[in-house]
Amino acid sequence: MEKDPLKETPEQEEVLEDSIEVESDDIFLVDELFIEEKQVKKPNFGFMVAGFFVPILGYAMYFVYKKEGKKVEADSFLDGAMIGTFTFILVLILVIGYINSL
Repeated sequence: MEKDPLKETPEQEEVLEDSIEVESDDIFLVDELFIEEKQVKKPNFGFMVAGFFVPILGYAMYFVYKKEGKKVEADSFLDGAMIGTFTFILVLILVIGYINSL
């Protein structure tokens, strides 16, 4: 009587189980590395939040200075310079925060 080729012997079953265990370990290690890489690349919102408050702080300082009665000459020039400077600082901090999160 011939052996059924589809029927596995106990030796073949052991080899098959070993190979499955090795493959599942490899998959686990790859997943673990992928998860660790994802955790490192968290976006850093600290720079973005700080950049949002820089212009507000600048305007507050300007209005306090003006409210104290000190002479502020060339208001339009100061307004333009302040808006330009703090907008540049805001954009710079946002760009640094975005690049840092990559």
